[in-house]
Amino acid sequence: MEKRWKTQSSSTPLDRAAVIELAIEALSSVCATDFKAGEIEIGICSTAEEEPVPEGVSKGEGLFRQMGEEERGEWLVRVGEKD
Repeated sequence: MEKRWKTQSSSTPLDRAAVIELAIEALSSVCATDFKAGEIEIGICSTAEEEPVPEGVSKGEGLFRQMGEEERGEWLVRVGEKD
């Protein structure tokens, strides 16, 4: 993952989507498998403005959350279509 991060981040900084995709691609590569949404857990701690937060919490606070299965499925499809 570090090698991929260095080659990608040297040209432009990685945004939230690129970081999530990079992490999924690295894990999939190391495990030599294509994951299904129910086979992988993804946790995020982010201060990004586009990060969903619970009601009553200010955006950008950097809260940790676990992705739901539907959201994981969307990201896995996105990564799969990228290949």
